[in-house]
Amino acid sequence: MIINKKDAKPLNIQFTYSSIEEAIMCLHAMSNPEHHIDCRDWLQKKFCGLSRGLQEDILDIGNRYANWLFIYDVIAYLQNNASPGRLSYEDALDQMMKMDSFQFAYIFLGLPAFNYEHEVLEKWIESPETIDEESLGVQANFLSPEDVTEFLKDIDGMRNRICTVLMDYWKDFFEGEWPDISRYFESVVRREELAFQKSDYVTYISGIHEQLIVNNDLITFKKDPDYSVSLNKVDNLILSLSVFSAPHLMGNVVDNTLYITKNLSLHSVKLQKDIPESIQRVIFVLSDPTRMKIVKALWNSNVTTKELSEILELAPPTISLHLKVMKEADLVETNKLKKYVYYSLKKEVLYSIQNSIIEYFEY
Repeated sequence: MIINKKDAKPLNIQFTYSSIEEAIMCLHAMSNPEHHIDCRDWLQKKFCGLSRGLQEDILDIGNRYANWLFIYDVIAYLQNNASPGRLSYEDALDQMMKMDSFQFAYIFLGLPAFNYEHEVLEKWIESPETIDEESLGVQANFLSPEDVTEFLKDIDGMRNRICTVLMDYWKDFFEGEWPDISRYFESVVRREELAFQKSDYVTYISGIHEQLIVNNDLITFKKDPDYSVSLNKVDNLILSLSVFSAPHLMGNVVDNTLYITKNLSLHSVKLQKDIPESIQRVIFVLSDPTRMKIVKALWNSNVTTKELSEILELAPPTISLHLKVMKEADLVETNKLKKYVYYSLKKEVLYSIQNSIIEYFEY
């Protein structure tokens, strides 16, 4: 959508999300889960399910290159320049492999955010052994001279390794998580577009994150170190959705485009998932005190309707109605012995539902 503000040029604002960007944001959180308390347990559980080799690659790349955030910047850049629409996971990796090596390195090392000229990178590529903390400047807060030197000596090799890890990560894990996340994002985009239309963009942007300050057409990211961007130099504002970015304020500027990540909650994704019918059915049956007592009576023995009537001091027709409900829920079965019908409890169903309930709560 195009937003016009008095005394300022029009601003093109987009709410976006993509599988590749969210997968990288999840990798960022996985490589440093203690910084993402709201989804830490989930991240650690899923990480343990990955192969040992993939785990080692995720941690190694993350530890050396800003916990995957500079790789995220590369993908955000490619998405913004994609035509038409957003790139699929595979297409984004293909486009990253086709990028000019110099441009890839320039964005990968986070140089646009701090207004480094291209000449700086040219000097580094010419003499990578001369790179030290002083020459890195503010980037020394995120990268070591040794890692930058190693990267610049084999830019294409590192790019190939990153793409391989991203594809393995997608096939082995994230492809299964994406459908639920994308459905949630669809609803968020509709909600946020309405909220944005009812506000001016300065107020809206200020509310994205407590560390994001908008004053006199200047957007300031209160980070370490702080950096600012003039809205007068921004033509496009890309607001990317993520359930793995909190509590960080994440943003970058490349050319005339400002990227900001809007933090959302993984819990909202999981709570949208329907409760399995099997769980609802059994919980409904057990929510009645009489049926709970019938379960207890049947736990260690088979009992007839008449015997249950005497034990619970209820009329046989009442007991029969409860047993009918329980049989429909597959909790009891009958066995006829001579002229008597005995009811027995199907304990395996209860054990199975117990596991299903725990799995539902644990995501």
